[in-house]
Amino acid sequence: MNCSFTEEIDLNAPAFAELILSNDTTVCQNGTAIFTAAMSIPLNNLQFFWSTNEVGESITVSPQQSTTVSVYATYNGVCESEPSIVTVDLYDPLSVGVSEDVLICADETALIEANNASGGIPPYNYEWTNTQGETLNQASQSIIPTETTSWCIS
Repeated sequence: MNCSFTEEIDLNAPAFAELILSNDTTVCQNGTAIFTAAMSIPLNNLQFFWSTNEVGESITVSPQQSTTVSVYATYNGVCESEPSIVTVDLYDPLSVGVSEDVLICADETALIEANNASGGIPPYNYEWTNTQGETLNQASQSIIPTETTSWCIS
Protein backbone atom coordinates (compact mmCIF):
# COMPACT_ATOMS: atom_id res chain seq x y z
CA MET A 1 0.00 0.00 0.00
CA ASN A 2 1.34 3.39 -1.00
CA CYS A 3 0.10 6.24 1.19
CA SER A 4 0.91 9.90 0.84
CA PHE A 5 -0.34 13.06 2.40
CA THR A 6 0.33 16.60 1.27
CA GLU A 7 -0.29 19.76 3.22
CA GLU A 8 0.83 23.31 2.56
CA ILE A 9 2.19 25.37 5.39
CA ASP A 10 3.50 28.92 5.54
CA LEU A 11 6.70 29.58 7.43
CA ASN A 12 7.25 33.11 8.64
CA ALA A 13 10.46 34.32 10.17
CA PRO A 14 9.88 35.83 13.59
CA ALA A 15 10.06 39.59 13.81
CA PHE A 16 13.52 40.69 14.84
CA ALA A 17 13.60 42.73 18.02
CA GLU A 18 14.06 46.49 17.75
CA LEU A 19 17.61 47.76 18.18
CA ILE A 20 17.88 50.43 20.92
CA LEU A 21 20.84 52.81 20.87
CA SER A 22 21.84 55.12 23.72
CA ASN A 23 21.87 58.79 22.77
CA ASP A 24 25.02 60.32 24.24
CA THR A 25 25.17 62.69 21.28
CA THR A 26 26.67 65.89 22.67
CA VAL A 27 30.45 66.08 22.59
CA CYS A 28 32.80 68.99 23.07
CA GLN A 29 36.06 69.09 21.12
CA ASN A 30 38.54 66.55 22.52
CA GLY A 31 35.63 64.89 24.35
CA THR A 32 34.13 61.43 24.11
CA ALA A 33 30.71 59.84 23.74
CA ILE A 34 29.83 56.32 24.84
CA PHE A 35 27.23 54.42 22.82
CA THR A 36 25.54 51.26 24.03
CA ALA A 37 23.32 49.07 21.87
CA ALA A 38 20.66 46.70 23.18
CA MET A 39 17.68 44.86 21.82
CA SER A 40 14.10 45.55 22.91
CA ILE A 41 13.76 41.79 23.53
CA PRO A 42 16.74 40.11 25.24
CA LEU A 43 18.25 37.51 22.94
CA ASN A 44 21.26 35.24 23.30
CA ASN A 45 23.97 34.98 20.65
CA LEU A 46 23.78 38.64 19.59
CA GLN A 47 26.64 40.52 18.02
CA PHE A 48 26.65 44.29 17.44
CA PHE A 49 28.56 45.71 14.46
CA TRP A 50 29.40 49.44 14.47
CA SER A 51 30.19 51.76 11.57
CA THR A 52 33.50 52.41 13.38
CA ASN A 53 34.51 48.80 12.56
CA GLU A 54 34.14 47.78 16.19
CA VAL A 55 32.16 44.80 17.46
CA GLY A 56 30.46 44.74 20.86
CA GLU A 57 27.64 46.20 22.93
CA SER A 58 29.40 49.51 23.70
CA ILE A 59 31.89 51.78 21.99
CA THR A 60 33.57 55.07 22.87
CA VAL A 61 34.04 57.65 20.13
CA SER A 62 36.10 60.85 20.11
CA PRO A 63 34.97 62.60 16.93
CA GLN A 64 36.89 65.49 15.43
CA GLN A 65 33.76 66.80 13.70
CA SER A 66 30.01 66.22 13.82
CA THR A 67 29.38 62.73 12.47
CA THR A 68 26.96 59.81 12.41
CA VAL A 69 27.46 56.43 14.03
CA SER A 70 25.44 53.37 13.12
CA VAL A 71 25.11 49.87 14.51
CA TYR A 72 23.27 46.72 13.52
CA ALA A 73 22.90 43.40 15.32
CA THR A 74 23.04 39.82 14.17
CA TYR A 75 21.33 36.92 15.90
CA ASN A 76 23.13 33.58 15.68
CA GLY A 77 25.20 35.10 12.88
CA VAL A 78 22.22 34.85 10.53
CA CYS A 79 19.34 37.22 11.21
CA GLU A 80 20.31 40.87 10.83
CA SER A 81 18.55 43.88 12.33
CA GLU A 82 17.88 47.14 10.60
CA PRO A 83 20.67 49.61 11.39
CA SER A 84 20.20 52.20 14.10
CA ILE A 85 21.82 55.56 13.35
CA VAL A 86 22.63 58.47 15.64
CA THR A 87 24.18 61.85 14.87
CA VAL A 88 26.97 63.07 17.14
CA ASP A 89 27.10 66.86 17.40
CA LEU A 90 30.52 68.35 18.13
CA TYR A 91 30.66 71.65 20.04
CA ASP A 92 33.41 74.08 20.89
CA PRO A 93 35.08 73.43 24.25
CA LEU A 94 33.60 75.15 27.27
CA SER A 95 35.24 78.41 28.22
CA VAL A 96 34.47 80.95 30.93
CA GLY A 97 36.11 84.14 32.14
CA VAL A 98 36.34 84.99 35.82
CA SER A 99 36.70 88.22 37.76
CA GLU A 100 40.15 89.46 38.76
CA ASP A 101 41.68 88.63 42.15
CA VAL A 102 40.29 90.92 44.85
CA LEU A 103 42.01 92.28 47.97
CA ILE A 104 39.63 93.10 50.83
CA CYS A 105 39.83 93.61 54.56
CA ALA A 106 38.23 91.29 57.11
CA ASP A 107 34.42 91.38 57.12
CA GLU A 108 34.27 93.11 53.72
CA THR A 109 32.29 91.77 50.79
CA ALA A 110 33.89 90.66 47.53
CA LEU A 111 32.12 89.89 44.28
CA ILE A 112 33.30 86.90 42.25
CA GLU A 113 31.91 86.63 38.75
CA ALA A 114 31.92 84.18 35.87
CA ASN A 115 31.47 85.88 32.50
CA ASN A 116 31.78 85.40 28.76
CA ALA A 117 30.87 81.70 28.89
CA SER A 118 30.99 79.97 25.51
CA GLY A 119 31.13 76.54 23.91
CA GLY A 120 28.99 73.53 24.67
CA ILE A 121 25.24 74.11 24.80
CA PRO A 122 23.84 77.04 26.82
CA PRO A 123 22.30 77.75 29.26
CA TYR A 124 25.27 77.24 31.56
CA ASN A 125 25.32 76.04 35.16
CA TYR A 126 28.02 77.40 37.44
CA GLU A 127 29.57 75.86 40.51
CA TRP A 128 32.06 77.82 42.58
CA THR A 129 34.03 75.79 45.15
CA ASN A 130 36.48 77.21 47.68
CA THR A 131 39.44 75.66 49.49
CA GLN A 132 37.18 74.93 52.49
CA GLY A 133 34.78 72.89 50.33
CA GLU A 134 31.93 75.42 50.29
CA THR A 135 29.90 75.45 47.07
CA LEU A 136 27.93 78.26 45.41
CA ASN A 137 25.80 77.91 42.27
CA GLN A 138 25.39 81.30 40.58
CA ALA A 139 27.48 83.05 37.93
CA SER A 140 28.00 86.02 40.30
CA GLN A 141 28.45 85.59 44.04
CA SER A 142 28.91 88.05 46.88
CA ILE A 143 31.15 86.52 49.52
CA ILE A 144 32.49 87.57 52.91
CA PRO A 145 35.53 85.38 53.52
CA THR A 146 36.93 85.07 57.06
CA GLU A 147 40.41 84.22 55.74
CA THR A 148 42.34 84.21 52.47
CA THR A 149 40.34 81.94 50.20
CA SER A 150 40.65 80.64 46.64
CA TRP A 151 37.55 79.90 44.60
CA CYS A 152 37.42 77.57 41.59
CA ILE A 153 34.63 77.52 39.03
CA SER A 154 33.50 74.45 37.11
